Amino acid sequence: MAVVRQLAALWRRRQLIRTFLVQDLRLKYRRSSLGFLWSLLNPLLMLTVMATAFSVVFGRGTGPGSFSLHLFACLLPWQALAGSIESGSRSLVQGEALLLQYPLPKVLLVFRRVLFAFVEYLFATLALSIVAWFLGFRASWALLWLPVAVLLLFMFALGLATVAAVAMVFFRDIVHLVGVGMRAWFYMTPVLIPFDRIPPEAEVYAKLNPAYHFVRIFDDVINWARPPETATLLTAAALAVASLSLGLYVADRNEHRVVFRL
Repeated sequence: MAVVRQLAALWRRRQLIRTFLVQDLRLKYRRSSLGFLWSLLNPLLMLTVMATAFSVVFGRGTGPGSFSLHLFACLLPWQALAGSIESGSRSLVQGEALLLQYPLPKVLLVFRRVLFAFVEYLFATLALSIVAWFLGFRASWALLWLPVAVLLLFMFALGLATVAAVAMVFFRDIVHLVGVGMRAWFYMTPVLIPFDRIPPEAEVYAKLNPAYHFVRIFDDVINWARPPETATLLTAAALAVASLSLGLYVADRNEHRVVFRL
């Protein structure tokens, strides 16, 4: 089975994946005087600017249900998703030399990029949790659902990034479509608008957006300090499994064709 073969290939090379992750972290911050602190500036500045700008519309309050805490809960996972897909989609093309020299499974290079994006998300979330505390965040038992939310989003991102990476090998112009598509997707996802501000007649259309369900879980757990709704959780799980299965199937079917098109 294609999915099992690809997962088994990743498991056999788990030590190589760990080496890649450590190497990527070192390379990113090696020549930076502030090191990891620079990676916090982007989400922190975006949180500050967006919270200031949109608080005129949604209010300046803090605590559960506030716009600022909603933005903290949803913006960081969205950046992990967008970063995974944009970076992962270029992984095979940019890893041409590595693939031509070593017989590596193609999905490994995509997995490497997605894993790096999510590790950065976890670091940023932990580091910015102090900011979240001032915004009214309080730890609760609902946080036990956070690892589940991260895992489901990771599976979803890996599947989409793998499909985009394989497609980009055959059609290089997809790199431009991915960038434009992710920006459009961002504005169609309830990151800049709280879920309770979505008009009831528009919510049915908002739920057609796959990212809606993943972001909603983070908002429930972090912003509202409550467990995610069962329907939302099951929908996100189904989308994650479907995305990952599709991505691994596409990677398996094109495992040998990719090298000849690089």
